[in-house]
Amino acid sequence: MIFRYSGTLRLLYLLVWSVHLAGQSPDPRQLVSLIFKDSFEGWKQESGEAIEHLKAVIASKDFKTNCLTEPAKASGSAIDDFHWIDLNRDSLNDIVFSGPCMPYTETGLFLFKNGKYVRVDNMGGTVIDLKYEAHGTTVFARNEACCCSFFNAIYVAKILPGSFNPEKWELLWHGEMEMDTLAFDFEYFETTKSIALRNQPRILNKESAWECNEDYKVLGNITFRFNKGVSGYILYRKKRRGKTWGLALILPNDKNIDNGYITERYFDPGRTFSLGWIEMNGSIRLRPE
Repeated sequence: MIFRYSGTLRLLYLLVWSVHLAGQSPDPRQLVSLIFKDSFEGWKQESGEAIEHLKAVIASKDFKTNCLTEPAKASGSAIDDFHWIDLNRDSLNDIVFSGPCMPYTETGLFLFKNGKYVRVDNMGGTVIDLKYEAHGTTVFARNEACCCSFFNAIYVAKILPGSFNPEKWELLWHGEMEMDTLAFDFEYFETTKSIALRNQPRILNKESAWECNEDYKVLGNITFRFNKGVSGYILYRKKRRGKTWGLALILPNDKNIDNGYITERYFDPGRTFSLGWIEMNGSIRLRPE
């Protein structure tokens, strides 16, 4: 992901949030704050004995990962990408992998179960944050779009105490977003008519073939469209050519309009947060949260 700051702040990339609500969803303010994180510096510094034990686990035939060759497993050359942490609070060390997985990067979660380390989740990208709390451990990983991946992503996995099944979310973004401030307001609103969520504060509706597969179409700068009745937060307002635009965080809903465009394939009804520009003139009603 690329951020560019020069004079008037311009943040490149529309953000589209997709959150799979297996349990309590992340706080919207926390989600928005994650767009500015690009690394995690909080890994525990292990002792030499702990590192040697970790090398032995990784080199064992029972430890399965598609990110290392057998020689790399045996040599321990990637040890800095593996970390001990008790993910499910059962007082037993689990393992988080965060590093190269050619040709991309990957975050893997391995829980200790029945005497073995079992991979319970793998997410694209590398860890950018980790919350270790009494009610569960939450791992955040960010993956930059490559090749024909349409969206960049922040993946979220939360493991509850005693659980071996992570609750999962994901945050997706695509395109260009323009802002003059990074101070967000979080004004709660409901839509009063159908809206189009765009990756820029301007109207572009020309249909074109997706460059990676001409069987799929892209509709201008629209990422998602919704029937009336969705709710969310206006984070920031911008005037452009007589129109008022709002950078809007749309909350999960089942009102997505799907006419077969490539972006709509990524929308999961009832499970997707989406963030982008909407035209505010008569389309929303502000109200107390």
